[in-house]
Amino acid sequence: IDEGQRKVVSETLVLFRSLSLGSFYLTCRSFYDVYDLKADHYRLAAFTDEDSLRFVTAFANCYDCEIDARQLLDTLKKRGLDDFATHPLMLTLICMLKTSTLPDLPQNSLHLLKRAFDTLTFRWDEQKGVYRRSRIPVDGEDRVGCLMRIAYQMNGLIAAQEQVEAYTRYFLKLLQ
Repeated sequence: IDEGQRKVVSETLVLFRSLSLGSFYLTCRSFYDVYDLKADHYRLAAFTDEDSLRFVTAFANCYDCEIDARQLLDTLKKRGLDDFATHPLMLTLICMLKTSTLPDLPQNSLHLLKRAFDTLTFRWDEQKGVYRRSRIPVDGEDRVGCLMRIAYQMNGLIAAQEQVEAYTRYFLKLLQ
């Protein structure tokens, strides 16, 4: 949500707290401002090896698939990809790839990410039989190209919405 909406959320939670109606949890990225809201702050730590092991096991049980959690984590570590096991989203991507039609994982992080993006942009909806309407008539390949251009042009991890929109407009102009 944008800055104005974050201010509204903070004001609403200040009012909610003043009425003593109950408790709340506000989750957000660490770089977001929380306005005039005095609350305890907690940070989620990276997964430990044990957390990762339990996560992969739970994923395999939930999706009724065969994944040897210990072997998967050992493989990631041997290939220097163990960073992927310390974050739930990345570990979910790894598990999705392990249960795909090509379960052998790539040898390096760039190829692993490419396979994950490929799966998410092209094959996920196709395998699930889902059709998504888009306001912009570009396919998955062009969307990835656009994201790559945005990432290339950004000066840091965070950019203003106006900058990202300008990068996107420029990419679409080049595309046509």
